Amino acid sequence: MTHPPASPPPVALSGPSSRPFLRSRAALLERALEDGLSALLALLLAGLVGLIGTAIAVRLLAASALTFAEEGAEWLYLAIIFLAVPVAHGRDRYVAFTALTAPLRGPAGAAATALARAVTLWTTLQMLLHGTRLAMLLGGVSPSLQLPYALLYGLVPLSGALSLAVLALRGLARGEGRATLAAFALAGAAQLWLATAGAPWGAGTSPSLVLMVAFFAAFFLAVPIAFAMLFAAFAAHLGDALLPGPAVIQNLVKGSDQYLLLAIPFFLATANLMNAGGLTTRILDLAGALIGHVRGGFAQINVVSSLLYGGISGSSAADAALDTKVMVPQMVRAGYAPAFSCAITAAAAVLPTILAPSISKLIYAGIANVSVGKLFVAGTLPGLLITAALMATVWVVSRRRGYGAARGRADLAEIRTRALAAAPPLCVAVLIIGGVRSGLFTPTEAGVVGIAWALLLGIGCYRAYSWRMLVREFQETAVEAAMISLLIGAAAPFSWVLVTERVPQRLLELLLGLTDSRMLLLLIVNLAMLVGGALTELIAAMLILVPMFLPLLARLGMDPVHFGMVILVNMMFGALLPPHGYLACITAQISGTPVHEVFAALLPFILVLVGTLLVVTFVPWFSLALV
Repeated sequence: MTHPPASPPPVALSGPSSRPFLRSRAALLERALEDGLSALLALLLAGLVGLIGTAIAVRLLAASALTFAEEGAEWLYLAIIFLAVPVAHGRDRYVAFTALTAPLRGPAGAAATALARAVTLWTTLQMLLHGTRLAMLLGGVSPSLQLPYALLYGLVPLSGALSLAVLALRGLARGEGRATLAAFALAGAAQLWLATAGAPWGAGTSPSLVLMVAFFAAFFLAVPIAFAMLFAAFAAHLGDALLPGPAVIQNLVKGSDQYLLLAIPFFLATANLMNAGGLTTRILDLAGALIGHVRGGFAQINVVSSLLYGGISGSSAADAALDTKVMVPQMVRAGYAPAFSCAITAAAAVLPTILAPSISKLIYAGIANVSVGKLFVAGTLPGLLITAALMATVWVVSRRRGYGAARGRADLAEIRTRALAAAPPLCVAVLIIGGVRSGLFTPTEAGVVGIAWALLLGIGCYRAYSWRMLVREFQETAVEAAMISLLIGAAAPFSWVLVTERVPQRLLELLLGLTDSRMLLLLIVNLAMLVGGALTELIAAMLILVPMFLPLLARLGMDPVHFGMVILVNMMFGALLPPHGYLACITAQISGTPVHEVFAALLPFILVLVGTLLVVTFVPWFSLALV
């Protein structure tokens, strides 16, 4: 399950009289710093949307171009990413693997927490030190903005300094003075020892070996995955100066600085605005009219609403959270078992990632250098296949358990009314997919069009938004998108070491040495990706595994679009499996259902979904027919 590492019991930094004063002052400072940064993030995101929107208007209306728009947008987004890091620290917004550390209690739990914090602090300190060094070494100015590159790379040490301040204040504010002091002392002692050591630590050791050992050690300690990757990249340099510290920072920035990644905050903002304005409830009403009369009606509505919602959000986590809040209580009141209600919600939540538009497809397109438009369309038939499989499973389970219809059959007039009400929100998918496939918009521009459409509906048609709500949604979107992009950026130096050390090629040679059967190799790849999806969050698993398996893809002659769909289906199904199974964990956490009961209730759905996975893997037609 993904959540912040468990903290040891509060310990006073000094005497009883000073503890409340220190905690209150630290809490005030932390809140002021986070609130100020959050307001700045919302402003930067609004500026980013305005800049790209202006560029679209100039291009379409005046047949001209804003020459500085692309570079300016990349600089704005990098500012959002690195200024969001301290905010994410304060709000515990990072993805981490906590299955091993969460059960620990007493001294063992306190030691694990202190070590994880020390790793995060040491990595943050490297960002500060090496980022400062890189900014001082760089010269020149950007082509369009004519701003010094030192200003751009200076965002990294600024982020590091603010993060250290937030981490210290957070520890004091939560009464964890000794634990925080211990973590800072460990990080400082490690840095001092490395700075004064006569010979490099681990000299002569393979950098890729140091990288993998350091990464998995940090990963299983519940260090945030982005920081586990950066920690491993910095550690690999200690044994062999393959990628010096400033080069790690440069790769981090370059990995985050991709124009395609700008679509991530735009897609997230579109989905968040739709949810905040209540526009997605119209889709639930349509799903009820279409399928509510079938056996297992509420569960069927759950599946169909995820199918329709997938064209809007592209976020499985958002769909799982929304349907758990809206559908699960209705299902429980209607007599469905809570675990079953959560299970079908989690299983149906795989659809938004597989259908278009999907944030994960944008990331895969960037890694594998394939067409985003083709990936958007490629998910249609696999998504429909999975929908049919889930609905059939719901019907069988509902018949055995006696779950009936949710309502009577809707007549054509009601269906038409519900469809007309749901049409405006559903048009977001048409605008995005149609615009990208026709070449009218880039994926990034299509995301801005989606925001504009959501704002038009929410403000102009339904009066659903207040200014306070819009600011809050922009703040949340900025932090959420920044954490995704930081993870992508952190994967750049991590992957660089692996590629330079020829790890993917060695893996390919190993697999081909085991067998030359295409079917068996694909099964091995499927198993590896299922395990990856079960262990960690989708994007993190993709960033680690996709570069390693791409050479095998080329060797097997597999279409990269087809391979992308196999990867997404695999890893989304992995998100239903223990120990991580984040979709199951989201539904369990929100509904208050024991997560082991949700995993057990998912078994029939997983068996059917594995069958659809094999069809998608070995029948390329499902992924490529519409492309």
